[in-house]
Amino acid sequence: PSVATRSKISLASSTDNTSLARTSSCYVSHNQFTHSCFMRFKKQIEKVFWFVSPILRPEWIQRLLRHLGLRLPYFLAKQLNYRGLVTFALRGKTLRMRSYNTPIEMTIFWKGLFNGREGAELRFFDHAVQDADIILDIGANNGVYSLVASTNDRAKIYAFEPVPFVCNMLRENLALSGCKNVDVREVVVGERVGAATLYIPYSGYVDIASIEPEFVANRQKDSASKIVCPMINVDAFLKQKKVDGQAKVLCKIDVEGAEMRVIRGMSESLKDGHITFMVEILNKASFTLLRNTIPQNYGFYPITGQGSLGSEIVAFEATVKNYYCQPR
Repeated sequence: PSVATRSKISLASSTDNTSLARTSSCYVSHNQFTHSCFMRFKKQIEKVFWFVSPILRPEWIQRLLRHLGLRLPYFLAKQLNYRGLVTFALRGKTLRMRSYNTPIEMTIFWKGLFNGREGAELRFFDHAVQDADIILDIGANNGVYSLVASTNDRAKIYAFEPVPFVCNMLRENLALSGCKNVDVREVVVGERVGAATLYIPYSGYVDIASIEPEFVANRQKDSASKIVCPMINVDAFLKQKKVDGQAKVLCKIDVEGAEMRVIRGMSESLKDGHITFMVEILNKASFTLLRNTIPQNYGFYPITGQGSLGSEIVAFEATVKNYYCQPR
């Protein structure tokens, strides 16, 4: 092309890029404006709800509202501070939890087990546990996953929760549900056998207690207390329990930033190929590290919003947070 033609092409390209940049800028500005409006609206709703919340706070009123079909989002439900029992039926069993006004209890109470917080993961877990011989609930918290696992009467279930007062919540919920097939261990699960320092936020947000101090520091402003806990790893624990290579072992791993420590501690079991696990992966670096750590015959399958498995993922996708890893 001639110089004049090249100039026209260059000008057109420049115009297109400028137009694209303006469109993108407008799109971002629109999203920011929409989000800002939503947050202002949400704040107004919270203020209005604050005035009526004392009337709605008695447990019997909250249970009545729930029975009538009302579904409250957590940002409103937490103002009611429900402290009664959260009851749900699963596979012919009636399971119960004491509410401490945490998100998982309150969303189950107001929305149901599979519609609340981690509903998709719980729905998938409910199906996965039925085929397992050994179930390890690593980072059991208040025990909702252990309660779901207890519906498999033939499986041996072990729940690991190192935070003392959270472990008491776990034991209480198992007792309320009459679960006899869950063995509770108040220990850290990591990459080796020994001891570990656990950081617990003073704020009371038990969801971010971790053996990784940076994880806790990045997610809360308050300082954290420290306790030293006994630590085991999966390989040693399975050997201790004399689990043979034919047993199907299912792990749920939710340890607030220390997932790779747990996975390094199950390297021998992964080689045998009889262990599968659920894990949350939040960034590309963690995905790549995990991908390079576990055996190559393991695949990564996303847990969808419907609680089923999607197609295998070979590269990090920002829209996926929870994975099920199993041999292909």
